[in-house]
Amino acid sequence: SNENILINKKLTETSNELKKITTQLQEANENLIIKDKQKDEFLDTVTHELRTPITAIRAASEILFDDDDIPEGMRKQFLQNIISESDRLNRLIDKILDLEKFETGKQKIYPAKNNLIQTIDKTIEPLQQLIKNKHITLYVENNKNIYAFYDEDRIVQVITNLISNAIKFCPDFEGLITIQIIEKDEYILTSIQDNGKGINPNDFEIIFDKFYQSNNQNIKKPVGSGLGLAICKQIIEHHKGKIWAENAVNGGACFYFTLPKNEY
Repeated sequence: SNENILINKKLTETSNELKKITTQLQEANENLIIKDKQKDEFLDTVTHELRTPITAIRAASEILFDDDDIPEGMRKQFLQNIISESDRLNRLIDKILDLEKFETGKQKIYPAKNNLIQTIDKTIEPLQQLIKNKHITLYVENNKNIYAFYDEDRIVQVITNLISNAIKFCPDFEGLITIQIIEKDEYILTSIQDNGKGINPNDFEIIFDKFYQSNNQNIKKPVGSGLGLAICKQIIEHHKGKIWAENAVNGGACFYFTLPKNEY
């Protein structure tokens, strides 16, 4: 009868719906498991990174506490270590909180029209000593004013991070970092290139992932500490820009990011 046909049709539809829901639930569950695993790995990385400076601080403090006869010079050195490791801890904690704020949308950026060449000069200034120590030549290809629309403090953070990575990966002799700014119709493209050993092409995407490091704990870490690039990506994407990595013709690594020319 027609009624039976209708009921059968309904049953088939319901059964298909259920199948679909079951599959979706399974997928959601698998995603949660992956997310959980990633969260655990992230926490592992973070606690691992926090523990290192804490251990150093503890060791230096213990020596100072136990031994009254430490020569003045050594005492100063131990205190210096405690201060610089505490700074390192603070920077790490800032990074974690920063990333958390960006990811939960609590982070505000305040873009305005800025001169990118000036921002780059401002960023390079405090890094000059590091660059000199490693005998690196840093070359900014453009010096005419180029304006873009961005939050200057945040972009200083991005450039600092990318230049620091480049310094780290430059060879010990004749290191070269080249910064180039190209004006396009809608946006400004900045590239920061080193002449180190480059990045494994399989890692181009993954290096911007905050879990990157922990997944590759046993491999010698390529580009910088996981969190730095993850924060760069969040900052650039909040500016409606893009950030990516490639290997340069000379084999070194090259990071690119775009910033809007005008208000968005």
